[in-house]
Amino acid sequence: MAQTLDLTFIQGDDYVASVVAKNSNGTAINLSGYSVAGKVRNRYSDSNYLLDIAPTIASDVSGIINIDIPATGTASLPVTEAVYDIEMYQGATVTRLIEGNVKILPQVM
Repeated sequence: MAQTLDLTFIQGDDYVASVVAKNSNGTAINLSGYSVAGKVRNRYSDSNYLLDIAPTIASDVSGIINIDIPATGTASLPVTEAVYDIEMYQGATVTRLIEGNVKILPQVM
């Protein structure tokens, strides 16, 4: 079962976070040999995505995943509440690790 973690992006701001992928008993998932991917969509059923969040594995043994989105990546996002997920994959094996809502807020300036 995937962890739930909600995110908030502000248009035109950098977004940087590190998350730990954990299994159901709360221990970190060993990501050795896996890759990760993640997308933001208006709805889970949409075929098009708003943003490829391009997560990276910071520590495979500790299950640490970095999300690093530059201001140019958030600038053109619509003000909305969307959904996202991050999956680990190896060959044909795909497992959802983290999922949640994404609030996209307007920049005040």
